[in-house]
Amino acid sequence: MTTNILESSAKLPIGKVAKLQGVTPRTIDRWLRKEAVAFPRPIYINGRKYWRIADLEKWDSDAS
Repeated sequence: MTTNILESSAKLPIGKVAKLQGVTPRTIDRWLRKEAVAFPRPIYINGRKYWRIADLEKWDSDAS
């Protein structure tokens, strides 16, 4: 299967990431501080946090 390059590099802001995970944005910030959680590191654009969808999918599959 060929992955569309735009899909693999798509990014989500913290609010959408939190909603997908079923938590609040504050919880995402806590997960970032805890190394044991190993939550993917965000990409900062203009001071805002974004996550690559591919990184979140990998984290979800590793956590399962």
